[in-house]
This record gives sequence, C-alpha cells and structure tokens, in this order.
Amino acid sequence: MHKYKPQEKYRTGRIRRKVESTIVCGFVSSNIALPHSISIGELTKESSKQNCVLIILRAIVLGNPGTTIEDSEEARRLFHLADKNHDFLLNPDEMHSVFLDFDLNNDTYIYADEFINDWLTDNLGTALEAVTLFHHLDVDNSGYISQNPDLPYIIHFFDRDFDGHISQAEFVIQAFVLGYPGTTIEDSEEARRLFHLADKNHDFLLNPDEMHSVFLDFDLNNDTYIYADEFINNWLSDNFGTALEAVTLFYHFDVDNSGYISENPDMPFIMYFFDRDLDGLISQAEFVIQWVKIKNS
Repeated sequence: MHKYKPQEKYRTGRIRRKVESTIVCGFVSSNIALPHSISIGELTKESSKQNCVLIILRAIVLGNPGTTIEDSEEARRLFHLADKNHDFLLNPDEMHSVFLDFDLNNDTYIYADEFINDWLTDNLGTALEAVTLFHHLDVDNSGYISQNPDLPYIIHFFDRDFDGHISQAEFVIQAFVLGYPGTTIEDSEEARRLFHLADKNHDFLLNPDEMHSVFLDFDLNNDTYIYADEFINNWLSDNFGTALEAVTLFYHFDVDNSGYISENPDMPFIMYFFDRDLDGLISQAEFVIQWVKIKNS
C-alpha cells in the first residue's frame, strides 16, 4: 500500500475583501470578492487585454472550500475486484456477484459476522470500516444485507447518474460519503467526459503523454503557452462546461501566476495534483475527485 506524501496546501484560505461597484476593464462589477493580493488600483488602472482577463479571473474565483474529499486506494481496489469484465464499469450482475461473494453460506442473506469475517479475510480494510459499511448497506436495519430491498438500494446509491452502471469515480466518491454520514459529495459528469476524451488509448488511466496531449489541444497557436483567452475560448467552443468553470481551472493550473499555463512549471504540478497515489498515472477516480475539489474551491 502506498504511503501518501503530504501535499502542499495550494491557494486555500485566501483572504478576500468586498469592493463596491468598480469599473473593471470596461465591465461594471458589483461586490466582487477579491483575493487579498489584488489592489483596487489594479482594477481601475488602464491595463492590457491580457491583464484585464487575469484580474477578472482572480476576482471571480471564490475560495469556498467545503468537505475535503480524498481518493481511496482501498475503494479503487474494491472496484477493480468487482469489475469482472474489466470495462471500468460495474453493472447489476457484477454487483450481484459481489453480494454472492459475501454470502458465505449461500442462504441469500449476508449477516454481520459473514460480512466482517470475509472483509478481514480478504484484507479489504479494517474491522471498523467493515462495521460502518455493513451498517450503511443494511438499508432496512434487519440485521442482514438481502437481495431485496438492500441490493437495489445499494446500486441506486452508487449509480449517481442513473445510467445503470457504476463508474470508478462514482464508486470511490460514494464510498467516501459512506464514511461521513450526512455528507453530500457531488460527482461530475463533465469531469468524466473530459477524462474519457483525454484517455486516448482507452485504458481508463491518463499517462503523462496523454496529459501533454491535452496541453497541446489547448495551445491553439502552438507557442507552448496557454493564455487565458485561449483556454476559455477552447473550453467554451468544445462545450466542456461553463465560463466560470474554465476561469476556475485556469486560475488553479497557472501555478506560478504567470498569466499562462506552461509546460514547466505548470504541467508537472498539474500531473502531481491529479496523481494522488503518485504512481505516474491518473485514474478516473483521482481525476474526478481532484476536479470536484477545484470546482468547489
């Protein structure tokens, strides 16, 4: 099992101030929340088009951190064990197969001792995790997990987009939610779509070459720099999401605040940011979870 390296806290806890109706590069902005590093003088002075874009970017990206969701190597391992046909999706038959694996005496009921013993025997996690999971999956509090009503509910719980399949990202996110009762963590269909567009060899992993290919796709003028207008225009023209999402991503990916995303130092940091287990590859779950973090930051 990998031991995660502590990562730097990146652009969190920003101090912001309220600015009343200010003219920003020709736009009227009311009550814009500004990072502490931006002065009113920056907003009101005459500036180039590029500086205007950057000032607006920094002004509208809000620092509003919610629950911090983490990737789970254990959850991804469980997912792959259940994914019998290796298509990176769990279908109802595969979920039913998981049920049968835990039903040690084949009586169509999984009691707590069966579940916990099998969980520990297969080294799926700790006893506390097994107890917590059993409690949540026993929907009707009957003392056992049954094919009805528990299994249909379990599939419904993990299948966030209700397409009849459970993606790796859905599984890992919802596994996290189970450990924090009352927490709501959103999946991101846009992030999963972007992941699959970037995954050129369709192995459900992004390698450094594929991440570099994404960089080249956004570098419209091939000058090895992605400026804000390039990024946002390409984002909107390809229908990847909203302008606010584009702004948020650009602001986070421009690591050194240079006004553009570059192959160095930005790309190595972006790869490091998404690759939570530091194995040199980015899984769908890692990509979506980190994406949601940025979106909610």
